Amino acid sequence: MDITSSPDILLTTLTRHREETIARCLAAVDHTSQRLVFSHSTALLLLGAELPARIERDAREELHVCCATRGSRPSLDALIPHAWAQTMNIQVPYNGLECVGPITAWAQLATELTLEELVVLGDSLMRRDKRLRLVSTADFEDYLANAGKFRSKDKCKLAIRLMREDTDSSRETQTRLLIVRHGLPCPCVNVAIQTDHGILHPDMSYPDLLIAVEYQGFQHDTDEYQIRLDRGRRDYLRSHGWLWLEPDNRIFVDKKCTESFINNLAAILSQRLDVELEPTPIMTLRDAADARKHHNRRNAALQL
Repeated sequence: MDITSSPDILLTTLTRHREETIARCLAAVDHTSQRLVFSHSTALLLLGAELPARIERDAREELHVCCATRGSRPSLDALIPHAWAQTMNIQVPYNGLECVGPITAWAQLATELTLEELVVLGDSLMRRDKRLRLVSTADFEDYLANAGKFRSKDKCKLAIRLMREDTDSSRETQTRLLIVRHGLPCPCVNVAIQTDHGILHPDMSYPDLLIAVEYQGFQHDTDEYQIRLDRGRRDYLRSHGWLWLEPDNRIFVDKKCTESFINNLAAILSQRLDVELEPTPIMTLRDAADARKHHNRRNAALQL
C-alpha cells in the first residue's frame, strides 16, 4: 500500500482489502462449527484499518482468531489461533462475522510490532478523516486502564504517550517521530489556522512560533489541484510570517537528506526561540520519549 496516498485513494485500497478479508473469513466460518472471533491483523483488516507496511502483505494471507483460553482454541488449518484473556470488545463488521475491537487488535499486535510501528498503527486508527477514524486517545487510555496484565502492556502505555489524533498519513507520523528521535520538540498535528480564504491544517506545526512542516507525498508532485493548493498555502503562510518546511520520502532513505531536514528545523526553532537548539544523534524512540533525558527536560522548559 502506498502510505502517502490521499484519503480517497487510501479508503479505496482499504475497502478492497476489507472485502478480500471478509471473503476469506466467511470461507473459514463455513468450514467449522466452532465460533470464530477474528483477531490481530485480521480484525483490523475487517474493520478497514491501515496496517504497518512491514506486516501488511502477510496479514492479507493469514487468518488470526482468538479465544479466552488455550484449550478452547479452534482447530482449522487455515487459522492461526491465539489465547487472549483480556477484554475483546467484540464487533460484527459484516453479516455475523465477529472480530475483536480495534484497540484490542492493536494491543494484540504489540508483541510483534516495533514501538514505532505501534505508534504508527495507533495514529492510523485516529485519523482526521472521519471515514478512517475508528477510535480516540481516550479510548486507548480507557482500554489500558481497565485491562489486566498482558505481554507488551508497558510498550502500549509508552506508545500512547507518543501517539497523536488527527493525522492524515503514516508518513506524517514517521516524520514527527523522526523529529522527536533527534531530540527536537514534538510538533503539533494538523492545527487549524484561520485565513482569509478558509482554514489551513499543516501536517505538523509549532503554531506559536509560526513554523509549519508539510510532508510531501507523491500526490503533492503529481496532482495539479494539489500543487496549486500547496502553492496557495505556502504563499499565504509566508506572507504572514510563517516558515514552511517540506520534507519528502528522501528523509527516510538518505542520511544527508535526513540531516539537512533536521538541521534546518533546529536552526529555525533556535532562531524563533532565541535559544540554541542542537539536534542529537538519532536515538531509539524509547530513549527519545524518556522524560528524564536532557533533551526532554530542555524541551519542557521552552516557550512553544
